Amino acid sequence: MHGWIIGYLYRHRDTPVFQRDIEREFSITRSTVTNILQLMERKGYIERRSVPQDARLKQLVLTEEGIRFHENTIRSFHQTDDYVAGVADGRREYRAAAAAEQAAGRAEVNHLKWPPHALWPYSAEELFCFCICVESSRLARPSM
Repeated sequence: MHGWIIGYLYRHRDTPVFQRDIEREFSITRSTVTNILQLMERKGYIERRSVPQDARLKQLVLTEEGIRFHENTIRSFHQTDDYVAGVADGRREYRAAAAAEQAAGRAEVNHLKWPPHALWPYSAEELFCFCICVESSRLARPSM
């Protein structure tokens, strides 16, 4: 939840954001948002600033640490996306090599092992999870 809220604050950093905006955006209760924001404040990701019109209102502002956290998270998503795309490209190259072997009359292509160990440090389950994440991120790839 912290990452989503930090992302929201990052995207709306040019406009004032208040606790009620977080409550509405994520459909969560006031008490839950209060606890989350208090923890984020203790971790140094956000500050609450008073506004001149109403001392009771506190504007939520990302700190430099919060901005750095968001940008590092997005960078990690992009790196994962690029890695999975590279694995998929390697798989296509393998299929092309296997097809060429078969076309050359060599029906037995067991010597072409997939996945190549250097390209595949993850289990099939881990890659599946990566692919699900990447597919959903391709629909709306966040930018920094």
